[in-house]
Amino acid sequence: MRTDRGIRFPDVMIEAMRDNGKALATSEPLLVAEILSPSTTATDFGPKVMEYTALPALLHYLVLSQDQMRIWVWSRGDNGAFGEPDMHDAATVDLPGLGMTLDLLRLYAGIA
Repeated sequence: MRTDRGIRFPDVMIEAMRDNGKALATSEPLLVAEILSPSTTATDFGPKVMEYTALPALLHYLVLSQDQMRIWVWSRGDNGAFGEPDMHDAATVDLPGLGMTLDLLRLYAGIA
């Protein structure tokens, strides 16, 4: 994925299909998700927030705990801006920009 700082390789990315699907990078993801690890926490909550939320097409940025059912969600508001993240540890997380709900119980099955 292309950001204003260079190329990033997120753990999960969703983009709209705009071409033949053979592009090697995009600068128009709709959702980006990173899985926390001890070595990436500062980057996932720091520089990546700034880089990812600056992408005009991005609707949601997610940071997921790898060992417990906890997720932080930045969502683009109606005014087009991102606010502070919402932390979730409930069964589901709504992603209104994509018109979907994440089932955290299913996602974290066997972990939480």
